[in-house]
Amino acid sequence: MLIESKSNQGILYNSVGINGASYKSILKQNLLPNQIAELNPDLVIIDLGANDFYKQKICSEEIEKDILKIIDIIRKYSPNSNILISNSQDIYRRRYNIKDCCVFSDVTKKVAMDNKCAFYDWYNISGSRYSMLKWYKNKLAKTDKVHLTNNGYAIKG
Repeated sequence: MLIESKSNQGILYNSVGINGASYKSILKQNLLPNQIAELNPDLVIIDLGANDFYKQKICSEEIEKDILKIIDIIRKYSPNSNILISNSQDIYRRRYNIKDCCVFSDVTKKVAMDNKCAFYDWYNISGSRYSMLKWYKNKLAKTDKVHLTNNGYAIKG
């Protein structure tokens, strides 16, 4: 659903966020090239990643390759779009801290810098390793210590 004004001014927000989505999920979307071309956005924010390593060890090379494919699709079908890449905050799986969040942070930063994309270092801005415990204590993260609360996401935004 798109909400647009008659004057073609302001912000048009479109989200493809799906709970449990990963970079591979986005790459499986056959309509993405056509939809990116049709929307021709000024800015595309890529804010994924935790689902790519949450339940298994991170494969930096594969994640880098997937991010590059998404960048290539955006640049091919909407060449004037700016791209901002973000990363995951610190997360836990059950009672264990996911140390690969730091690795993922490094990968996303490298890809963004190497490809002239803007970079939002959410991992470090939010406090880096073990910070999720503080977010949870302050009611900014849900009990799963993966997702934020509405107030937590408002701070991220």
